[in-house]
Amino acid sequence: MSCFMMKIKNKKEKRLNMKYGAKEVLDLYVFDENGKFVARLDSLKESAIYLYECEDGLRARLIAKDALLDIELLKFVQNTKEENLTDFDRYLKLNETHTITFNAKNTYKKCKLIAKSIIRRVESGTDDIHMYEIPDANIVNTFNSKQTGYEPSVYDLKVEIQPFNEAEDLFKMHLYR
Repeated sequence: MSCFMMKIKNKKEKRLNMKYGAKEVLDLYVFDENGKFVARLDSLKESAIYLYECEDGLRARLIAKDALLDIELLKFVQNTKEENLTDFDRYLKLNETHTITFNAKNTYKKCKLIAKSIIRRVESGTDDIHMYEIPDANIVNTFNSKQTGYEPSVYDLKVEIQPFNEAEDLFKMHLYR
């Protein structure tokens, strides 16, 4: 075997043997179904994306527990519209408050997500960026908030990931060095 063939074979073996360890909880970037930015959730305590079987085949779900309540995300999920105030008028309002109405008919909100994290390459100990691209998802309207006197509140977020093409692909995973 020539040296050139040996190098190609070794490169292929290295690619096949790349192993990663999760280093951080996901940061979530939420966009409406047209791609307009809604919220960045960077205070998650836990996050998971998993596949499961159902009658229609394989599906995916994202579950997250956030340490902070994101008002912009809540307004988005609940279809809360801001008053038609100019930025000037809004600036003049000294004690602006938000009113978010929870509606029984509002079961989910269509969106797009990017889930980003840092992972560590086992063989080198270096960190890489790891992203999930989720082009079609529904944030399920299951508002859960638990308050205790000792720990920060936890707000649960449940997202049903939908197929985004005819091949029924659910999401893409990208690795960046």
